[in-house]
Amino acid sequence: RAQRDAASAADAVPAADADAVRFEVGDAAALRALYACVRDEGGQAALDVLAERELEDSAASGAYVTPPPLADLLAGLIPGSPARVLDPACGSGTLLAAAARRGTRELYGQDTLPVQARRSAVSLMLTAPGATVTVRAADSLRADAFPDLVADAVLCNPPYGVRDWGHDELAYDPRWAYGVPARAESELAWVQHALAHLAPGGHAVLLLPP
Repeated sequence: RAQRDAASAADAVPAADADAVRFEVGDAAALRALYACVRDEGGQAALDVLAERELEDSAASGAYVTPPPLADLLAGLIPGSPARVLDPACGSGTLLAAAARRGTRELYGQDTLPVQARRSAVSLMLTAPGATVTVRAADSLRADAFPDLVADAVLCNPPYGVRDWGHDELAYDPRWAYGVPARAESELAWVQHALAHLAPGGHAVLLLPP
């Protein structure tokens, strides 16, 4: 059973580029500190430390961290406990973790950054062991990893103010039921992407700029 569980967990984590991670002699101290953190505080604490050091709020990328209290607030706007929740810009998985705390048992996430997708998958397996977790690495607007997914709810804190979101190549995309979003309004593309994945009667909660 342990082997089956390990295989299932491995399948849930997006594959990493074999050449993406390299360690040098100078990394030894940092690796020892990371090991000590995992040993003394647990895997989730180690992931939180890495997230704080590696991913900073970036006006250039439009990506922003969603603090757990805010994630809980957003998840609380969805009535009941939806069975299946999607976050198409999941970052480190805080919104999906908030949904899991409210009883959701099918979690789907996607993020453009492979390192974030992997961190999200591992974090969710630690914090929501009773849930089915599926996380993929790709741009949700340009390369939707779940084109046929119908979710009970969509929770998302999408990137803000991104001009190169795929306006031209996605001009005839069937997701734009309410018209092609303007080139300068990527937020509207995310809204329609969320709506395209909702089951009838489902709910979408997105954190957007005023």
